[in-house]
Amino acid sequence: MSVDWAALTYAGWGGLLYLVLLVGILGYTAWYWALSKGGVVRMAPVQFAQPLVSLVIAVALFSETMTMPLTVAAVLILAGIIIARKGTT
Repeated sequence: MSVDWAALTYAGWGGLLYLVLLVGILGYTAWYWALSKGGVVRMAPVQFAQPLVSLVIAVALFSETMTMPLTVAAVLILAGIIIARKGTT
């Protein structure tokens, strides 16, 4: 599979830079910093909050509809995180 880099638009380059710089470098730096400060055992359950953060962003920024199944799933995820964190203390 070949990519024609010359055909990439400014928006395409901007998206690529966003993914590389913010998502890749900044995201992993923040994650490893959190692991070093909180410890792997304490911080590992927090990674399961990612779907909840994505849901909040989708509802707040993109006007997604919060349905009953999404609400139930969010509550179950939060309960699981709380249970997992109590098991590490």
